[in-house]
Amino acid sequence: MAKDILLCLSGLDAAQFITRAAPHISCDRNLVLLYVIDTRPVEEIGYTARRTYSTGLSSQHAALMEAAEQQTAEAVLNAAGEQCMQEGFNPQNIRREVRRGRPEQQIISLAQDPDQNVGLVVIGSSYKRAPTIALGPASVGHVARFVVDHSPCDVLLLR
Repeated sequence: MAKDILLCLSGLDAAQFITRAAPHISCDRNLVLLYVIDTRPVEEIGYTARRTYSTGLSSQHAALMEAAEQQTAEAVLNAAGEQCMQEGFNPQNIRREVRRGRPEQQIISLAQDPDQNVGLVVIGSSYKRAPTIALGPASVGHVARFVVDHSPCDVLLLR
């Protein structure tokens, strides 16, 4: 039985990521589209609010942030799913998953889970938020580095 391919999505560049990954993977394989809602920003905001105002985030603000994060996750997964179909992947072979936590830990957790049957992790080298002036050779971001170092299966790193 062929192992599944885990595609690690980040930001809103999902369609471009799928287009870059597609030539390297077989269209008849099962795909897992993973988007991890990174909990670090909310934790940092809560920490700052506690230090500044002696209280954490209000439950109302936390709920608004969670709803926005969930909407972003759905938008990213929808864009990736549509692009997968345009690239010739069977929609019945595509599973979408949203997790919360540290992206690097969630990716490895899913890849290690024996119930998931992951045989290849596909990840971008780093998430680029905005164009920057190249000061040197491109590097590998901390999430990609962690995944490369700890993955129980092969990793395809896309630059």
